[in-house]
Amino acid sequence: EPVLYLARTDEAEIQKQVLPALCALSFADANKVPICRNGGLEVAVRAIRDGTADSAFLACSTIANLAEMVENLDLIADSAAIPNLVSVLSSPSDELKRESARALGNLSANIELGDVILREGALPFLIPMIRAADPLTQRMAAMAICNLSSNIRNQIFMLEAGLFDPLVHETALSLDPKSKSDHETTRYNLLTLTNLAVNAPNHSMIIRQALETLTEFSKHRDIKCRQHAVFCIGNLCSNADNLEQIMASGSLRTIITYAFPSTDVSSNVQFQSVAALRGLATNPIIRVQLVREGALEPLIMSTKSNSIEVQREAAATLCNLAMSEENKVTMARSGVLACLVSLALSGDQQRELHAAAAIANIAEMVEGRTQERLIEEGVFKPLMRLADSPNGEIRREVARSFALFASKRDSH
Repeated sequence: EPVLYLARTDEAEIQKQVLPALCALSFADANKVPICRNGGLEVAVRAIRDGTADSAFLACSTIANLAEMVENLDLIADSAAIPNLVSVLSSPSDELKRESARALGNLSANIELGDVILREGALPFLIPMIRAADPLTQRMAAMAICNLSSNIRNQIFMLEAGLFDPLVHETALSLDPKSKSDHETTRYNLLTLTNLAVNAPNHSMIIRQALETLTEFSKHRDIKCRQHAVFCIGNLCSNADNLEQIMASGSLRTIITYAFPSTDVSSNVQFQSVAALRGLATNPIIRVQLVREGALEPLIMSTKSNSIEVQREAAATLCNLAMSEENKVTMARSGVLACLVSLALSGDQQRELHAAAAIANIAEMVEGRTQERLIEEGVFKPLMRLADSPNGEIRREVARSFALFASKRDSH
């Protein structure tokens, strides 16, 4: 309270002495909102442009700390903080640039503020900073660029500004065991590539220039780097034009590994891996290879995940895999049928639809005992229930299943 009282005075010398105290206090979460709401923010904003380099450093650090609280973002946005922060990105001081980038990175977690940051001209300064000699400066610039790239509307502007080449270069450089690259910076760079891979027009560029690097990172010693690489490859798997190159890159084994449930990774990693398998399974040749390479086991386990989203992706993947003649018998023998029955009884239309379609796909194998196995596993119960579904697509798949069963006399 005494510090904030002094911060509200008009004495420039007093405010200059107050700034170090404000900066130190702003590191504590409990202080961030009171400082922002009771005069501390204004002192920091003024000090960025009006003070010395040392004062500007403390001011940027203070704002970076305050911006870690969502409650403060609107107040910071309404101040002159963003243009002032951008103005010191051209400073010769690495420390000052680093704290400015940290503040802008925290602010850019808000999409609307990210737009403001780009309009104020931060990008031409941030891009060279991901190649800075100082590792912490690199990290903060990489964080800011990562957050800015999460808005798909910004990506064309960022790529036209020359982001891609230094991004890929620095990411690949960190694969060298002798490199002094910071793992946290590398993680941000990989997430930026992941953000870019959400946008299909960027895929050809990523496949051409970064797929080899992503594949290497999918086997990296750092678990977060491995996971982020899998995220990016998973996004690329959504595009049929990329699938053969992804398979040729040798990424499949890692994708299958992360499709297993694990206490060491979040369900987001499993979800992205299963989603990647879903994309790969749209290719008639690759879907056969997936089953041969052991993708069924993690998919079976994924149908029992606590995450509904993971279950949905697993159901869709099984449906795609079941379109292959070679896979139908294997799936009928491997424990998939019980999972499909459970999914068809889930009460969730997405899971019901994919499960019913997978059952129909497997039932297309009229020869042998495949249909008998379906009946023994109890597929008629969910099919009868789904026959009254309000979803027309589900009813269509149920009708297709019954028609296929009716085509074989032994199933009557």
